[in-house]
Amino acid sequence: MIKLHQAMDKNTSEQTVEDGVKFLISKVQENCKLGRVYQRKLEENQVFGSYLHNKVSTEIGKIGSVVLLQAGKKIDKAREGATQVAMHASAMNPIYLNAAAVPEAVKQGELQESDKKWNKYVKDYCLEEQEFCLGEKQSVKQWLQMHGGGSSVKEFCLISFQ
Repeated sequence: MIKLHQAMDKNTSEQTVEDGVKFLISKVQENCKLGRVYQRKLEENQVFGSYLHNKVSTEIGKIGSVVLLQAGKKIDKAREGATQVAMHASAMNPIYLNAAAVPEAVKQGELQESDKKWNKYVKDYCLEEQEFCLGEKQSVKQWLQMHGGGSSVKEFCLISFQ
């Protein structure tokens, strides 16, 4: 992840967020703008996982994701699981966490077609229901229960530079 609280250019002692974005543009050779900023403090039994794809340096990539998990019984397994789910999210580009997070207008549009189309939509665009791309034929939610120490996804964020 890009740590804007640290100077990205070691020659700059006081760097603003704007300076950080300009530095990022110079490194990834893509136009970028800061869309949203998230700040989260981990609560008890929560872990973050992150993944950067197409790295141009150790902290800069063209596609990235951050996943926040509510850890189950095994926190070490949850940490490993969070990284794997972040890698999956970067590859599969989900839009929503689960079916409950899909806006009502989108649901109505998909349901007008058929229940079958709605089920396909959920499996294609909802992180928890997507088929886990790094292994067994099971959903991300099922994979986390088995391999992530009983963890569940609380939030995720995708970052891409186009």
